[in-house]
Amino acid sequence: MDPKLIEARRRVVAILEELRLAGLITYQLSTDDLTGPEPHLDVYAERVALGQQVPVDLSAGARRVWDQMRDGRIQNAAALFDAAKRGQV
Repeated sequence: MDPKLIEARRRVVAILEELRLAGLITYQLSTDDLTGPEPHLDVYAERVALGQQVPVDLSAGARRVWDQMRDGRIQNAAALFDAAKRGQV
């Protein structure tokens, strides 16, 4: 497995955890093993949360992902993993 791909997946999970701890989303990952096939990922955000600005104490990556989720540029897990692979997360 490509080390860059594994690192991108780890970045995605770290950002999702940051957003979860901020109370903006919940998520489920099909497996904790990020070194195999792309895991299934479900991310949920309440409509009320989508109306909120991202807290300033979050990382730049988390703020960027939240903004992209809010404006519809990231609508599914594949888009999130792809953005991470391209270094946009």
